[in-house]
Amino acid sequence: MACLLSHRALGRLVHRVGCPTLSPRAGCFCCPRAPTRHLRLSPADILTCPYTFQQVQEHTDQIWKFQRHDLIEEYHGRPPAPPPFILLSHLQLLVKRVVLKIPAKRHKQLKNKLEKNEEAALLSWEMYLKENYLQNRQCQLQQQPEQRIQDISSKVDAMVELLDMDRVKRSSSMEQRLASLEEQMAQTTRALQWIVATLKDSGFGSEAGVPTLAPQKAADEPDAELGSRRQAEEAGDGYHVNARHLLYPNSPVTRFPVPNEKVPWKVEFAIYDPPFYTAERKDTALMDPVGDAPEPLSRISFNTLDGPRDRRSFHGAYAVRDGLPLNPMGRTGLRGRGSLSCFGPNHALHPVVTRWRRNQDGAICRKSIKKMLEVLVVKRPLPELWALPGGSREPGEKLPQKLKQILRQESWPAVEDLLRQGVEVYKGYVDDPRNTDNAWIETVAISVHFQDHNDVELKRLNSYLHARDPGVSIRWQVVDRRIPLYANHKTILQKAAALFGAHY
Repeated sequence: MACLLSHRALGRLVHRVGCPTLSPRAGCFCCPRAPTRHLRLSPADILTCPYTFQQVQEHTDQIWKFQRHDLIEEYHGRPPAPPPFILLSHLQLLVKRVVLKIPAKRHKQLKNKLEKNEEAALLSWEMYLKENYLQNRQCQLQQQPEQRIQDISSKVDAMVELLDMDRVKRSSSMEQRLASLEEQMAQTTRALQWIVATLKDSGFGSEAGVPTLAPQKAADEPDAELGSRRQAEEAGDGYHVNARHLLYPNSPVTRFPVPNEKVPWKVEFAIYDPPFYTAERKDTALMDPVGDAPEPLSRISFNTLDGPRDRRSFHGAYAVRDGLPLNPMGRTGLRGRGSLSCFGPNHALHPVVTRWRRNQDGAICRKSIKKMLEVLVVKRPLPELWALPGGSREPGEKLPQKLKQILRQESWPAVEDLLRQGVEVYKGYVDDPRNTDNAWIETVAISVHFQDHNDVELKRLNSYLHARDPGVSIRWQVVDRRIPLYANHKTILQKAAALFGAHY
């Protein structure tokens, strides 16, 4: 252990504390001719003069301030010009001191003693710096455990992902072999059925002895039974559910409560008195009248083509009461057209764009021997649910406005061609929370599937995707019945998965 002190600071301290065993001129500490500015205390000196060392240690901060003051004073006293121009500074000083006899002035900003207000300001500034440092230090200590937890979490996620990839790589070859075996067994079954039919037509054997071969669907009976049970669970009692939510979306309106048994119009419901609501929208030219007066509605022709607008329902003719159409699925607890564009059916279009889910090796991923699909979904700020791209179509438009919002304008004709080549998987009523007694949504869902991940059209579609609204998210989502989807888009997606025999 050693302490580094200046002669001047040590002399002041010894003179102040009055140590009998230590003198700044003592030979044990320094030499009068020593060229060094500082001296070093050895452990022996510390043991010899413990009292002095204790005093020095207690006044370390004060000694450091004295040294800093001397350093600053020396810095301000030096000429500002660098070598070799410092000779000019020395010449200027010589002229000022010898010729002009101008005495040297002490720097005004350097003071041996501060005033009370200056000392208070300095103390407050030091206190502020100390508190700021302690606060920052405390924040760093608090953030360290959180940062460690985040690092550990990211490492665990990376490890889980690596394990999943390893499992997929190991099981992909086995699943592919099982799928190939299943396909071969199906071909063998069809061949045996053909052989049996041929022998029977040729008169070989009797009809009583013909073996009955189980159809190909027999092996899938447990899955079919499970699927039917799931479908029954999701479908519920067959009545619309989202269209009867008490709070109407984006409005303070509350629906009249409608129990399940009172949903059909043919069931009498004497106390049924739903409120009337029609939202105000800016594009009034494309909207139907409000509907609170019968005269403007008398010019609307329901169940037919009414100019550019198609007011026909996919479920056949619907009833019209008091000049207003009735929802073919029953009561909803709200009259008017709500936030929809027109009374009666509001036709929409929902593309179901799918591709096979593949691993890093390019092989198709499987689950329960069935191939896995990925579907293109969109999420908007309201509601915060993933949904199939698409929406209501304006009269004369081929693509929905919401679909155009996520596509580049130059891609619209190409997307129209893809939809014309697609397969229709659903056409009918949509259980939407915006539906009312007099206005509802009906859609056509068209499946557009890409078999090859190197398909030129698929790459072109990915380049077309562009959300103009920063609050809109677009992604490819693995098809699974547990993903949260808007309205009854799950039913549409399930039909698309069944079309390709994929996992759902």
